[in-house]
Amino acid sequence: MTPSAQHVNRKALFLSACRCEPVERVPVWIMRQAGRYLPEYRAVRLKHNFLEVCRTPELAVEVSLQPYRILGVDAVIVFSDILIPAGAMGLPFELTDKGPVIESPLRTAAQIRELAVFDPERETGFLMEAIRMLTRELGPDVPVLGFAAAPWTLACYMIEGHHKDGFPAAKTLLYTDPELFRSLLERIARATARRGSNVADRTYATTLDGKSVRIGFGPHVRARHTVFVSKSRLAVLQKFLDLRKQGQVTSNEIRDRISSRRAQGQVNRANGLQSWRWE
Repeated sequence: MTPSAQHVNRKALFLSACRCEPVERVPVWIMRQAGRYLPEYRAVRLKHNFLEVCRTPELAVEVSLQPYRILGVDAVIVFSDILIPAGAMGLPFELTDKGPVIESPLRTAAQIRELAVFDPERETGFLMEAIRMLTRELGPDVPVLGFAAAPWTLACYMIEGHHKDGFPAAKTLLYTDPELFRSLLERIARATARRGSNVADRTYATTLDGKSVRIGFGPHVRARHTVFVSKSRLAVLQKFLDLRKQGQVTSNEIRDRISSRRAQGQVNRANGLQSWRWE
């Protein structure tokens, strides 16, 4: 049975889970939902680089829909990159073999004050169009989730310029000038909200201790209840995909197994996040 024929209001199911209301089953979506574990995604990437897919609405829509069509997941995540708003705010970046690199990372208060307050339709119109195309394609019963970094995560890249264990430059700014750091987080939070994202799908909050959270991080991230399958469990999905190819399981059975009682609820009361991981 195809996703469109299942007559399940996935949006209502997903939003009920987000509000911690009782649900008939656990809704399933996956961090890095469109990715290399799918042959269909790899086929697209053979012809187009990552940012080209992000910045071309038709390509972004295609790879966003692939997991929904193949696995029957309960939500579609817009294919994008967490640094898209940084570029729109005036920090050009490129993706290298070692990860994202920002050409001129933030080092001074003047640089932070000069960050652009951008118009999403003008500076990131490709993303807004991809969201519109997905909502038209999926209709009212399937949730479309934005892909965005938590403010701390994006701030780390904007200050450090690239991935670095512990993000020492970002923490230095946090401790030496917390007011300036909070102003950066506020700018990032507003930029993310203007893009229409309602799920922060990536965070480096684990690099923070309690003091750091109190100083600059906590006030700018609204705790949300999200449901996902751990990235570390993609091997399980790969096995299911192989079985599906052999005709031994269907997409519905894959989803139902992940959503079954074997998916154990784990509640982190410190930050209010609820996650569901395949066990």
